[in-house]
Amino acid sequence: MFILRDDAKYPHFASRPDIFKRILEDESTTYEIQISALPNLCDLLLMEYRLDNDSEIFAELNHYIAKLSTIAEKQHSYIVFCETFLLQARLALLNFDVKSARLFLTQAQKIAESYSMKRLAMKISFEHDELLKQLDTWENLKESNSPMPERLKLAGLDEQMQRMIKKRQIDVPELSDEEPVLLLIVSEGGIPFFSQSFIEDKAFEDHLFGGFFTTLNSFISDKFEEGLDRASFGKHTLLMNSITPFLLCYVYKGQSYTAQNRMNLFINKLKSNKKVWKSFENSYRMNKKIKIDDIPELEPLISKIFLEKVIP
Repeated sequence: MFILRDDAKYPHFASRPDIFKRILEDESTTYEIQISALPNLCDLLLMEYRLDNDSEIFAELNHYIAKLSTIAEKQHSYIVFCETFLLQARLALLNFDVKSARLFLTQAQKIAESYSMKRLAMKISFEHDELLKQLDTWENLKESNSPMPERLKLAGLDEQMQRMIKKRQIDVPELSDEEPVLLLIVSEGGIPFFSQSFIEDKAFEDHLFGGFFTTLNSFISDKFEEGLDRASFGKHTLLMNSITPFLLCYVYKGQSYTAQNRMNLFINKLKSNKKVWKSFENSYRMNKKIKIDDIPELEPLISKIFLEKVIP
């Protein structure tokens, strides 16, 4: 394993990315060595980009990250594969491309979940939530054309780079259960079929619904055209998942990791209960809204998952 950078201890390596390029170009170099060499090369290119802000260096950096992603996937090194998406997300933030950063985070989350990398999935979900809180900050930095060091610090790029180089253990953030606010099932065109509020303040509920549907229409477009899975909604987060021909929308306060697990469990329970799912399909064909009393099994299912918070 190559570890050549130790912050300020080896500044002379910042001008020597050709060392790693020659290693990568050598046909005898194994994939294992390439997976170790590429993060070091990317780190050196990042140091150059920090100094020069040169678009060609940035393009070269992205090229080698994509190469690392390809090799990691081919070699089934899924932690590295997943972390390349995290790296791309942070790089996108340097150019104030928040939407691309969020797409990379969403993709990384899917990979981590697919390969049962729970610690990494928790960290990615937490970071995505934090980015949603920072949207105004990034917009202000863009308007003021903030200097590169400020962007690098907020993006956390150095920390990510060092974790990949030194293969440090993933620090799992402390997560807590979310506070449920609203569960909504709509058609893929945005027509509501079912809703369940988890709040008692009717005045607040009316206010929430008024702004929510405006956000919903915009978010549906983002979801299917660009692949996003959540949106910030004031102090709330909107999480969305598809279950053809419906979209499930879950509004909550707090962190998203447990909310995602709850949503996935609810979808699985809906699909596995043939009687309940048949009722939803019939309502869709008839364009008829569903009330919780229409399906006796629905209320205890929702209560167990979202209120009692029972997740196997």
